[in-house]
Amino acid sequence: MPSLASGLQTRDRILEAAHRIFAQKGFRAATVFDIVSAAGTNQASINYHFGSKEKLYREVLRYSFRRMVNLENMAPGSGKGSPKEKLRALVRSMLGALVLDVNWHQANHRLLMWETLMPSGGFEDLVAGEMLPHFKMVMSIVRDLLGPNETEEAIALKSMWLVGACGFFAHTPPVVDAHFPKGKLRSLEELDALADFLTDLSLNGLLNAFPGAWPAIPAG
Repeated sequence: MPSLASGLQTRDRILEAAHRIFAQKGFRAATVFDIVSAAGTNQASINYHFGSKEKLYREVLRYSFRRMVNLENMAPGSGKGSPKEKLRALVRSMLGALVLDVNWHQANHRLLMWETLMPSGGFEDLVAGEMLPHFKMVMSIVRDLLGPNETEEAIALKSMWLVGACGFFAHTPPVVDAHFPKGKLRSLEELDALADFLTDLSLNGLLNAFPGAWPAIPAG
């Protein structure tokens, strides 16, 4: 009987292979045979670990999002500590994608493009199950920073700005590489320094650079 560690390795191998195949072909064109061939396993393994191609695809989307936003290391940002410490933990976790392989980034963008062009229904599950809870956690950190006088609308807008600012570094590595020596900002030490810089920049922006409420739009 395979060990637990062996089973987890097989599951991870299937996820990585499925991520590549779904990115190349999209959900509809990709076949289970394509995936098991790339993973070096068999269909029984997919059935055992995921149940079906559809469930595997949903898990690939979930895995892709959690890896991109470094969600496994997000918990410190919502735990104990001062508001600034929570913000710093959040910023550092979102920058974690900078150390991911560039080929993985490219495959991930193709995967999301397939969802844009030919929606599968799995994306709605991803939004409900991962993206919205993640964003609510970001909002709770911003709310702690700004205090009780901010409106929920302002907190949401500022949270979107924060995610976008950090996400630029994590999601556009070719642009980052074009402006820094190759490999810079890729080490853990440099990521920590960048996290400190962006935390101070974000803190200043969140507290000082934005109006407290969304401006009224004049009637046309």
